[in-house]
Amino acid sequence: MKKLVLASVVLFLTACQSLSGDVRLAWADLGPESLEYETVNTEVAVYKPLMISGFDVLEDQEKRREIKRELKSLDLPDATFITQLWSQDDFLRVAVTGIEPDPNDGSPETPEAKYEREKIRHNAGKVVLLGDFSKENGRLLSFFLEEKQRSLLNLLFALPDQQLSPGDSWELDVKGIELAAGFIPEHARRESKGFLEDLERDADGRLIATLFYVVSEEFDGHFLFRKPEGTEEIPLNVEHTYFALGRFLPEEGRWLDFTAIGGNKVTSTSYEESLRVYSLREPKTGPR
Repeated sequence: MKKLVLASVVLFLTACQSLSGDVRLAWADLGPESLEYETVNTEVAVYKPLMISGFDVLEDQEKRREIKRELKSLDLPDATFITQLWSQDDFLRVAVTGIEPDPNDGSPETPEAKYEREKIRHNAGKVVLLGDFSKENGRLLSFFLEEKQRSLLNLLFALPDQQLSPGDSWELDVKGIELAAGFIPEHARRESKGFLEDLERDADGRLIATLFYVVSEEFDGHFLFRKPEGTEEIPLNVEHTYFALGRFLPEEGRWLDFTAIGGNKVTSTSYEESLRVYSLREPKTGPR
């Protein structure tokens, strides 16, 4: 009898794992309703633990775990945009709109803080990013978009729209580097992958898919400048990496939350580095 009970328990657990181990990631058909997210898209102070190469993270499981821990604990700035998603004919429309800054946010009265508030105020009420995703295959309808807009929309909202199990990966249509005319490449490499890291049910019984993205690019080369006295070559090395960690609700067809960073390193006649944060969070009043 004990063996029978044990066998039944094993079969039950196996069935649960099988059910949660094969999932489709796609946005819900929203109909006339819309989803809304508080959104961050802003440059922040460079944080060295997040400025590592995505190529290294893809090859080193410990670095991968560390990056995910950093993304989970990231102290996010206040949202300066609202994102809305709704159904429009045969596609899902995404609109990112600037919001009015809080005059009582407690920011120090420094020139930098004033400049940032002015930038936020300038975008208030403006749709700064707009895109449509096909309901048929989940792809971005991007013929009218610039490369930077297309990549950002794909980073935040594109889904593979296919059956996946934990450990599966897919190619992301995301690029972080745009090079001006006149650049002559000598070496280039790129990886752009999404991973289904985990499937689990929370205390409320919701099925949660944890997704991790790594987009890493590196270009070496030089710019050619023609001058009356001859041709000058200016060397250039550019490294860009996106890391992203998000929790998607497959049975509800929406993000629970999503956090990404974009790090840039540029070496030429001088060295510059920068870090940008992107996030989607449900409004404090809950999903709408």
